[in-house]
Amino acid sequence: MRVVPTGPVGRVPLPAFLAVLVARVLRGLSLKVLVERVS
Repeated sequence: MRVVPTGPVGRVPLPAFLAVLVARVLRGLSLKVLVERVS
């Protein structure tokens, strides 16, 4: 995945932020399903 920064160096590009957010949500959902399935 190629990320092109479109602002200052310290600023996180929006695609990267969205990717991290989606990854967190998916990981949380998978963990939740795993816990419900085990218990």
